[in-house]
Parts: sequence; structure tokens; C-alpha cells
Amino acid sequence: MSADRDRPKAQAKKKRSVVEAVSERLFAMIRSGKISVGDRLPSEHQLMAMLGVGRSSVREAVRGLVLMGLLERRTGRGSILVSAPPPTVNGERSLAQWALEDLYAVRVLLEPAAAAGAARHATATQLQRIAGFAAAIEAHVAAGTPYFAENIGFHLSIAAASGNQLLYHSIESLIGRFRDVRERINRSLKSRPTRDPAEHRLILDAIRRRDPDAAQAAMANHLRSFRQKAAADTRSR
Repeated sequence: MSADRDRPKAQAKKKRSVVEAVSERLFAMIRSGKISVGDRLPSEHQLMAMLGVGRSSVREAVRGLVLMGLLERRTGRGSILVSAPPPTVNGERSLAQWALEDLYAVRVLLEPAAAAGAARHATATQLQRIAGFAAAIEAHVAAGTPYFAENIGFHLSIAAASGNQLLYHSIESLIGRFRDVRERINRSLKSRPTRDPAEHRLILDAIRRRDPDAAQAAMANHLRSFRQKAAADTRSR
């Protein structure tokens, strides 16, 4: 029975390894100059034959590079290289770190403002929802289980309580667009960020106290803390 339960996890891990290998090969093609900005990537069938992998692995790897802003899908033309990575990016791990830095640089501009807005405008129902996600995350951390969905819920429920719909949709779009990249980065971390529950409590407590300045500072510190830890773990691998 235990082997049956572990089989899906092993299969998922194997697929992630294949996707990461395909991403590394595509990145090498870009880095070597075989594909230049403005060039079209080989077709799915060509990539499958070149790399000896299935269609789903090719699609997932290409989607990751699209999400990072390197590729763009254009109707009738396929996937086009629209941006080359900086010279300091020299591999898939470095690429993940670069994507992380860009993502969190934007999040730290938007989400502290959302936390401050939530401190001013959150309703009792919205506060309960934020607290519910915080509690669920604590339970997952205690059990040593993933909490990616709950973490998204925590951050988006704060954005929804900010009273600013444009800000909410901006954060929702940002988090949703980079979900694949963030999940891969989270999986690469040596240890789960155990400081999350305490940092979430600081944010929640400030919102409950109706203290916009404290909520803004707590959210900014939380995002910077995770960004620094993830970047350090990525560099040391």
C-alpha cells in the first residue's frame, strides 16, 4: 500500500526532472547564440525529436520560459525569443534566481500597499478569511506539508481587503502568472521557510489593530525575508 501511495510522488518528481532538463537544454541553446532575440524556437515536434522527450515536457518547459519573459507565443509563428537573459545568468538554477529577483522586486512594491489598505478597510468577514489562511499555513508547517495554495490565499485575501480593485487584480495577475516559476523555486529550497507563520501573524495582527504603517512594514519585511532566503538557497545549490 505504501508503494502505491508513493508512486504518484515518484512519477511527479521524475516529470519535474525531465522538464528541468528540457529547460536547461533550451536555455543552453539561447545562451550559445543558436537562438537569437527575434528568432522562433523549433516547433514542438522538432524539440521532441531533438531532446527525446514527450510533448507535455516540452510544453511545460516552454511555458516556464514564457512566464520568465524570455519567450512569447505569437499566433501563426510559435514561440519567439523576445528577451535574452543577463550575462550573469549561466544556467537553469541561475535563471530561477533571476526570475525570483524580478518577481519579488515587483511584489515588494505592491503588497505592502495592499496590507496597509487592508488595515484601513478590511471587514470582519475579510479579517476572518485572512486569519483562516494564516492558521491553515501554520498547520501545514507543523505537519511538514506543502502550503502553496494556502499561501496564495493569504496574500490574495489581504489584497482583496485593501479596498483597491486595481491593486488586487495586479497582485492576482502577478502571482498567477508566475505560479509555475514560484512552485519550482519553492521546491528547490533546502528547507521550508519556517518563519512564515510568525511573519504572517505580525501582518495579521497589524491589520487587526488597524495600523496601516505596521501592516505595510510587516508585509515588506516578510517578502524581503523570503526573497533573501530563497536567493541564498538557490545560489548555494
